[in-house]
Amino acid sequence: MTTHSHPPSCAVAMLAVDGALASAMTAPLDAFRLANALYARTHPGATHYAPFDLHLISSDKSTSVLTAGGLTVSGLVPANSVAVDVLLVPGMDYRSHAGLIETVQSKTDALKLIRTMHDGNRQIAASCSGTLLLAASGILDGEDATTSWWL
Repeated sequence: MTTHSHPPSCAVAMLAVDGALASAMTAPLDAFRLANALYARTHPGATHYAPFDLHLISSDKSTSVLTAGGLTVSGLVPANSVAVDVLLVPGMDYRSHAGLIETVQSKTDALKLIRTMHDGNRQIAASCSGTLLLAASGILDGEDATTSWWL
């Protein structure tokens, strides 16, 4: 009998925040879910294993958020209830620079979580305006970073 050895799954967590673009939260998770499905199709003996363990987390113990488009995303788990290897931060909708700055500054729990994850040596990635949450948390201080000012 052949025994298959697999590396540990990588725990990927999407930080769900009110006002995020729904696609900024769901598209990356869909890509990882499809990667898991592809792995299962190409490794038929790998039952009960997925390379990516996916989570939708909240920084403030909320169980749901309201996206920029008015959709409610539920099923969130508190960030401290899962082990996280990679934190993903979604982009948010905004109508003005001042509005975006106000939104970012109001996300104090998210900013603290990002800082904690960084201090715990977790990998962190953000899309679009979510990079401003990384900057506001202080983890980009003294680092080079590239983003778009309008997206």
